[in-house]
Amino acid sequence: MTDGPDSGNECNIKVVCRVRPLNESEEKTGSKFVLKFPTDDSIMIGGKVYVFDKVLKPTVTQEYVYESVAKPIVKGPGVVSELNTSVFGT
Repeated sequence: MTDGPDSGNECNIKVVCRVRPLNESEEKTGSKFVLKFPTDDSIMIGGKVYVFDKVLKPTVTQEYVYESVAKPIVKGPGVVSELNTSVFGT
């Protein structure tokens, strides 16, 4: 059995990209964002577009990040029914 696009298997992995706001040091030195946000699920860096399941812009709060991304995983049915549930942050 294959996991290709025609196999009928749904992918359970979701990738969310959260772009943090500039920190105080970056703001003081006049740093600017080089990222652009062409859609809700993509970012553009230097003309190259990267697509994710969802992109969270620098204006979102930490609470929004938790409520929209982590809470459904750690508090939802996945914790009981699927033991391979993880949230990574870097």
